[in-house]
Amino acid sequence: MEALPGYVSKLAGWFRGEVAVEKAVNVMARRSLAKVDGPVLVQSGLIAVTRFEASGTRRTISLHYPGELFHPVRACGPVVLEAVSNSVLELAPQSHFDAAISAAPDMLFALNQTLNRERAIAYEWLARIGLRSSMERLAHFLCETCVRLNADPSALALPFNQWQLAEITAQTSVHVNRVLGKLDQSGLIRRRRKTFEIGDWSALARLGEFHPGTSRTSVPPQTATNAPYQGCGRHSLAKAFQALATKRFRPGTRLSVRRTRELSVLAGSNDESPIPQKLVRRLCKCLKLRRNCSDKLVPDV
Repeated sequence: MEALPGYVSKLAGWFRGEVAVEKAVNVMARRSLAKVDGPVLVQSGLIAVTRFEASGTRRTISLHYPGELFHPVRACGPVVLEAVSNSVLELAPQSHFDAAISAAPDMLFALNQTLNRERAIAYEWLARIGLRSSMERLAHFLCETCVRLNADPSALALPFNQWQLAEITAQTSVHVNRVLGKLDQSGLIRRRRKTFEIGDWSALARLGEFHPGTSRTSVPPQTATNAPYQGCGRHSLAKAFQALATKRFRPGTRLSVRRTRELSVLAGSNDESPIPQKLVRRLCKCLKLRRNCSDKLVPDV
């Protein structure tokens, strides 16, 4: 499986061999990097670009993984580079990089494609924070992290703690824990401290509206559809679905588009779904839902 698009690897290799002035700069976890004036190549570890609002609120505006070359964004105000885990970086002054790229026109295309990729990822972050529900945000972030780390979906080791996940997804740490519990109960993931097992990649990606082409050209292998139900009870997802329906809603409640999408993913649309059809029909009647032509649950308006 290709870890990064070819143009990203090509640009990183050129930067490492001909441009980088400061090599093997070690940054300990949770330490900030001194003032950086120029591109940064992440050899190993994970770098977060953060900024602080006037109120003191801290925001993570981007993450950069091994093999990625990026330019710290200063147009949105002063930013700080912080190592999420122990990291090794390569640096070069902006003036030195400009002179090198001018002398290597064949690298301009790779640089342009890399910047387009960064822009596409930034658009996805904007949509994730502004348009998606809490469950969709975490589902999208888990899929994106798995792809950008080139990790095995059955053993995704996240270097983030719960507070950092809350900051990245614009939620509170308490709510993040609650949403992760929902995803765990639904069988889409399993948690073992900081290690996550994605039981059903396609369902999780569908819930988070994740498009892997944004982050990389290849996709992690999809696991079997019934993988999350092995060893956790045949009707465990049905119980989670029933709890979600009975605890969150009352008869006659109208569903939002976000909640309808979550229920549709949990309910499934194939004959092998572990959700009893009797429960689905009862829920549809209670919440005034119907199945559309695509066999998905939608509000009955």
